[in-house]
Amino acid sequence: MGVKNLVLACMAMLAIVMPARADVILGYRIGLPPSGNDFTNPLWIDNEVDPIYQSNQPVFLGPPIVGPLTMTEGQTLFLQVTIATNANALSNPTPSFAQSAWTNTNRLITVAFGLNYPLGVVNNPFTPPIPPTDPDQNNVNARVMVPFSTGNPNTFTGYNMGSTAISGATTGTGIGATAGNLSGPGERVLAIFRLNAFAVGSGTISLFDLNLAPTAGGFGLQSSSNNLDEYVFHPSHNGFPLAVQVIPVPEPCSMFLAGLPAARIGWRKWRRQRSTRP
Repeated sequence: MGVKNLVLACMAMLAIVMPARADVILGYRIGLPPSGNDFTNPLWIDNEVDPIYQSNQPVFLGPPIVGPLTMTEGQTLFLQVTIATNANALSNPTPSFAQSAWTNTNRLITVAFGLNYPLGVVNNPFTPPIPPTDPDQNNVNARVMVPFSTGNPNTFTGYNMGSTAISGATTGTGIGATAGNLSGPGERVLAIFRLNAFAVGSGTISLFDLNLAPTAGGFGLQSSSNNLDEYVFHPSHNGFPLAVQVIPVPEPCSMFLAGLPAARIGWRKWRRQRSTRP
């Protein structure tokens, strides 16, 4: 057998033996305000469908955002950041097999990332926790969801300047997968951010890696040598951009004028009905 044919045969064998590695995708949905502490949040329950996937799962995934995220000036909205995997493995991953090492015995136990938002259009009010201030004071504005406990790093310098940092960790079961494929309930909520529509305008929301060092694993597995950041923040994802626009509140007179055609149609229909009565 020639060298070329031998290589092709080995690649085919590996494709059969090794499970296909999926791509890790972060997404956005419109959610509910977080309430309760990390381990009593009513948005979450224990998944009893299959004991192998018994990490706390969201009861309710908010509706996905189609097109730009549109808000009305002065509106408050809770943005869910979710995690999922799909079957489209990255074509050129960096030389690590950390994602395939993500299993139900080597689970995801830490998350950490940052949110960029268009300053002046929307904001995410944040007060860096400084002792003896309650460290949970910002959980209503930015928090991760169970099974992770919330961390709001007070060393991050971008707060209230167009960015928010969030992290989470658990000493429990974490989130499991099968050779990098998120299984069980599938897509789940990682974090919730409160967004306030500050002023009319448009911009882009995006996510970023808090620490670019290869050894600093934001999305880390139980094995300390496994870091999923290179997959989550792969250049092909381009920061998971989400267009956002804030529109003005309709003026009362405009709403009245907009309703006149409907009122006229209703009036004509009512008159016709009365004229046809015996």
